[in-house]
Amino acid sequence: MVCASAEAIESCDEILIQILKHLPAKSLFRFKLVSKRWSSLISDPFLKSIWKPRVSGLFIQISTKKTCKTKHEYIKVEAKLPNSLQDNLSFLNSDGNSICGTEILSSCNGLFLILCKKGSKLFYNHRYYICNPTTKKYVAVPCPERRSAWKEVNMFLAYDPSESIAYKLVAISSIRRSQIFVNMYSSESKSWKGIEGVALGDVCFNLGVYFDGSILWPALRSEESQCFNVSSEVFQRFAMPPLQKSNQQRKLKHFGKTNEGHLCLILGSSSDANMLFVHQMKRGQFNWSVKYHVDLTSLASAFHVLHIASKEDEVSSMILLVKGRAMSHEFKDKTYKELQKTALPDQKCLVVHQLIENPFCLLN
Repeated sequence: MVCASAEAIESCDEILIQILKHLPAKSLFRFKLVSKRWSSLISDPFLKSIWKPRVSGLFIQISTKKTCKTKHEYIKVEAKLPNSLQDNLSFLNSDGNSICGTEILSSCNGLFLILCKKGSKLFYNHRYYICNPTTKKYVAVPCPERRSAWKEVNMFLAYDPSESIAYKLVAISSIRRSQIFVNMYSSESKSWKGIEGVALGDVCFNLGVYFDGSILWPALRSEESQCFNVSSEVFQRFAMPPLQKSNQQRKLKHFGKTNEGHLCLILGSSSDANMLFVHQMKRGQFNWSVKYHVDLTSLASAFHVLHIASKEDEVSSMILLVKGRAMSHEFKDKTYKELQKTALPDQKCLVVHQLIENPFCLLN
């Protein structure tokens, strides 16, 4: 009777998909080898659209000023790390050159945009890679055309596996403080193209987050900020939370997505360094809602906000770095839990990237 039931389930694609959607990425990746039928089911666009990715951990990136090397530390959030980032990037030594610096420029839904610097301290041959830590696959991408007058280039990855296996890169550069220029790369055309830019203003174009089809950047003083719609290739404006006091800039503590894909903005109080205001923007909505006023006075120490978690479409907790310890803080019951001790220094120049399981983009 049990065998007959198992055979009935195995023969029904609809039931199998409902089971597969609850499995972690590593299991899906292995089950693709069971048969051609299972591989087809796991690659089906419908499963991609209903499968919920999981944030398994956080990569904390630290750039040292005295050397050209960039260090990374991993903080576990849920599952174990499938494999270390350095193992995934071992191919960078394949041509015999020494790796002087490996930097994560952007992360999006399970893919990393990697900048690899090879050679001596006096000369770098910059190479860009898209890497999938779940599947251990990578692909090189050409460098964007760069003008000698450009002061700075910030690159962002735009990728949504529920929509397509294709990804895009958006490079933001500036020649002067008043104007930015845009170049966009498509994995389908495998080429870059220039796009008309916009006025720079007080928008933080180094803090972009891909959310709901657009790359959004926060503004420090303006009532509105800029976002770039990747599909229509146009800039749009969206509202920022009101300033606490006129003629003051916002104290930005965190700008990023939750594990459920909602956008979260945390602002510090202008009068109390231990008070935080947690804002959330849901998919399909380009407006902010204040969810929590968080008082961290009990920590009695400096802190850094690393990640915001959500449950049932509402922000629920955050991960903090306090005196070299990663701690979670629940918003409702105001409790703390130590996750792990780290070797992270107490400094502000920490860049956080989510490690999200992604069995779909193979990058062959």
